[in-house]
Amino acid sequence: MPDSLRKRWIDQSQFEGGNVDVLATTALSFLAQRQEAEKKFFPQIMFSKRVQSLIMAASHKPTAEILDEIYQWDISPEMLIDYYIPEAARFFGEQWCNDKMSFADVTINVARLQNIVRDITANQDTRVDFSKRRCSLLMIVPKDEDHTLGAMVATTQLRRIGCSVRLALGQENSQMMETVANEHFDGILISTSRKESLELIREFSDLCKSISTCLPVILGGYLVDTEHNLKSLTGVDYVTNDPHEAIRLCGLKTHHRSGASQEIWR
Repeated sequence: MPDSLRKRWIDQSQFEGGNVDVLATTALSFLAQRQEAEKKFFPQIMFSKRVQSLIMAASHKPTAEILDEIYQWDISPEMLIDYYIPEAARFFGEQWCNDKMSFADVTINVARLQNIVRDITANQDTRVDFSKRRCSLLMIVPKDEDHTLGAMVATTQLRRIGCSVRLALGQENSQMMETVANEHFDGILISTSRKESLELIREFSDLCKSISTCLPVILGGYLVDTEHNLKSLTGVDYVTNDPHEAIRLCGLKTHHRSGASQEIWR
């Protein structure tokens, strides 16, 4: 306990005459300051464990109630999106790989994380002036992909730094090409975690180049960390998991509302 708080706590002169109200007020003030100090210095890893435990125990609890509890720990929506949700997803994946969690439980827990991202995104979008967006991107998750959470997180973060992002999940190449042909995009981002998707991505990349050789196609996702030669295998223009790097590669500048810069669509 800091000396200043200890001195304040034991200063009996405040309580002369049996002033219980002063004693109670001082005690509550002390507890509030101690809780604030704990929040400030509580290690992120401990908060990660809290978030993970809350998600696993959530059962049928509404997403709004889960978020209310998390926000009581002074975790901002941005930190939840940028750090705690990706950490939770990695934790659930590791638990499954180590036979400590069933695939069904992993699926349920990740679905809860996705619902949290959707709720946060919906609340943020109501406060956004879309006329001030500085770039337009198409974020694609190929069909038959099991992992869409990373793309959802990336989409939210890219919107936060000033991009208008359209999210396309599990569509056929023909559907996506119709979107590319009929709408204006400054870049196309593809998120994948399956080697089986590489041929489909190459076909889509070739189709994009048949429409415009100036439209950059960027590949991100889990495979970026585990596979080599993805650029030559897929025909994309660039490979990266860094959102700011992706924007730079598109030749665009963004309006930064957060100092965080990290790899986001793994």
